[in-house]
Amino acid sequence: MNSMTWNDLMHVIDEKESNDEFFLAMESVTVYDRSTGEFYPADVIEFEESDGIIDAGKLFIEIQTREKRR
Repeated sequence: MNSMTWNDLMHVIDEKESNDEFFLAMESVTVYDRSTGEFYPADVIEFEESDGIIDAGKLFIEIQTREKRR
């Protein structure tokens, strides 16, 4: 499986906005986990400082998973 770049993501969104009358760019972003079949709300986080592993300024899409209750 190839990794998606930010440019790839912007292209997909641009294409959807141009060609899909039902696409709403202002609606919430949802991430699908193919391995579990679950959907999760998403947010964007940016690391302002390097932690030695992740470079400063690195942008991530964060998923907000629900904790499983025991």
